[in-house]
Amino acid sequence: MIKFFLQLCCLLLLFSCKNPTEPITSPRILGFSFVGVDSLKTSIDSDAKTITIEVPYQTDIKSLIPMIDVEKGVSIIPASGLAQNFSQVVYYTLSKGGQKFIYTIKVQVKNQPSPEINLIKADTVEAGKDFSITGKNFGKFALDIQAFLVDSELKESLIKHQLIDSTQIKLNTSVEQKTGFYQIKIKVKNQEVLSAKKLWIGYPSPQLDEVLQKNMLLGDTIWLSGKYLDWKQFIFTCQLQKNDLIYQLPLSQSISNKLGFVLPKNLSIGTYTVRIKNVSENKLSEIFNMPVAVYDPNMPFIRNIIEPRATYQKSEKLVFKTINFAQIGARFYQVDLVGAQKTYIQNGIYDASHQALSVELPDQIEAGVYLINFSLFEPQKGIKYSFQTDLKISVKD
Repeated sequence: MIKFFLQLCCLLLLFSCKNPTEPITSPRILGFSFVGVDSLKTSIDSDAKTITIEVPYQTDIKSLIPMIDVEKGVSIIPASGLAQNFSQVVYYTLSKGGQKFIYTIKVQVKNQPSPEINLIKADTVEAGKDFSITGKNFGKFALDIQAFLVDSELKESLIKHQLIDSTQIKLNTSVEQKTGFYQIKIKVKNQEVLSAKKLWIGYPSPQLDEVLQKNMLLGDTIWLSGKYLDWKQFIFTCQLQKNDLIYQLPLSQSISNKLGFVLPKNLSIGTYTVRIKNVSENKLSEIFNMPVAVYDPNMPFIRNIIEPRATYQKSEKLVFKTINFAQIGARFYQVDLVGAQKTYIQNGIYDASHQALSVELPDQIEAGVYLINFSLFEPQKGIKYSFQTDLKISVKD
């Protein structure tokens, strides 16, 4: 019995001496990655219980799903596969056999790379017009970007821009921008790039806002007004076109932003579209929205009302100063009062001694503004001659 007891004690002593020599290992994270995100660098320090991960620039790290590889038999809280906000430090607790260790996870977003300009999608552009550039690393947020035009003296002009995507920007030049060659500078946060290629910004195309007269005689001056008509710096012509006939009229007078062009005697009678051309820059305006009628100066015409008034009333008389009314020997004179809603046709009375034509406004004429046109008739000779004028009157109730 005593011998058995001694053997048991020896066995217990043997086992108690063996346990302290076994190594005690802490639970470890073997791998750490994110769903849908390629990690650029992953550093796992098992001794310090820290993991540092670098992800690509512009990665949204506020809701990443981690996939965590741990040793067999190790539990982890929070669990792998649960989305976490990694814009701040995230802690994971590992447990195994009663042991618990805390891992610290830090995620870093790679710094903004330098932007690049690969292509300016124009060689020239008019001041006030848009153009685009393509490249990369422009970012996702327009507020992070500044765009500049840089002249030959390295002076920078801030210009408006629209971010299309991280590879394309639309730039908006100002109509006040001086003509010349410019490089493009793009700043994205604290990174910037200057284009190797230069862009020519030219003077804007002329813009025709008004033709002061729409009905004229040969020899009259057609007056045009609009924008970008710097006649001191550039040469301008008035372009009149009728079918395939095109006339370029040289500038004869200028007043402020109004340019005058004399209608030459060799101009064909008829109706013309009107444009203005910057000859120096070889740029044409858009066609003016109303055509111009050119009449024979030897035929009947009316330029003005004798003793005009600001407003007229029903049944009042209008008297017009005539030109060449005796030229065709007409006996009947028609006056068309053309309003926005309605046209009134009245017979006029011609006084050859005073070269005047009078007409009475209709009793039923409605209040409004009326343009005035004329027709002359001689039925026995088959004569009819019509012309429009720029005259207009305002009728009040």
